[in-house]
Amino acid sequence: MKYSVAQDIGHRERQEDCYLIDEKLGLFAVADGIGGHPRGDEAAQMAVDTLHAAIGDLPGVACLESLRLVLDAADKAIVSLSRSQWPCPSCRGDTRHKMSCYAQRGPGTTLTALWFVGPEVYLMHVGDSMAYHCEAGIVTRISERHGDSWGLDQALGGHYHMDVLRPQVDLMRVCPGDLYILCTDGMVLDKEKLAELCEMVPIEDLAPQIMRESLEHRKAGDNVTVLAIEVGS
Repeated sequence: MKYSVAQDIGHRERQEDCYLIDEKLGLFAVADGIGGHPRGDEAAQMAVDTLHAAIGDLPGVACLESLRLVLDAADKAIVSLSRSQWPCPSCRGDTRHKMSCYAQRGPGTTLTALWFVGPEVYLMHVGDSMAYHCEAGIVTRISERHGDSWGLDQALGGHYHMDVLRPQVDLMRVCPGDLYILCTDGMVLDKEKLAELCEMVPIEDLAPQIMRESLEHRKAGDNVTVLAIEVGS
């Protein structure tokens, strides 16, 4: 398996994206701390760390429900982080205000991960970071978008206004030569442009090239992280 990675802070004051590469486990992930919330960088790091530790403890295969429980554990850890950080004076003794306060001020993050196991790959996804699959020059987005232009309706640690966390967890077959791209939402290239780059650029340079062209397109506004993975024979 070959891969490349690239990351840039853009015009933001701090880097709130995180990524994970564990070639031995076949585990790759990106996380994007939610902008406007405090400690988004810590939430993103906690998400990838929790995922890494949990996948490392699993056997070589896993049921989809066990992976949903991994994401649920990451969610609870980040919720606990927010509760330890934001006990404002009005929260004491006022449960309704407390939940509203956490919802508005608590840290949250996206998480999008691929875990390659033999001839299959598990996709684990919450939020608006993206996973793409490229085969025979055709790029397909395989991750759902949990939200719209107004914001997210699913995030780890940031879903207090929702009833339950609803992650996307899928299992797919892989073929030698398949390309996968994980990226945060600072990557703004369309599928046609991604397909062109996947055809023209070697895997070692693919993530940096996607990042460079995305930054030029958006004038380096947001944090951007790109992971490109090529399945070996």
